[in-house]
Amino acid sequence: MSNRLAENSYICTRKPSEMNEFLLPVLASVLLVGIAVLLLGVKVLFVKGGRFPSGHAHDNPELKRRGVGCHRGDN
Repeated sequence: MSNRLAENSYICTRKPSEMNEFLLPVLASVLLVGIAVLLLGVKVLFVKGGRFPSGHAHDNPELKRRGVGCHRGDN
């Protein structure tokens, strides 16, 4: 009985080699997404007073030049 219990003591039914095949792409994906978020936020995180650029139409000089305005102001 104790021999059978020792054989079935794994919580997961996968073998350790199968777990490595599963975890490696997951960990690589998490690492790549983390690096991308860090690089996108360099200006915000590391520059004093840094902010993301505005995406609003009224803050874009080219859209102002073309006469494009914010859709909220067109009431």
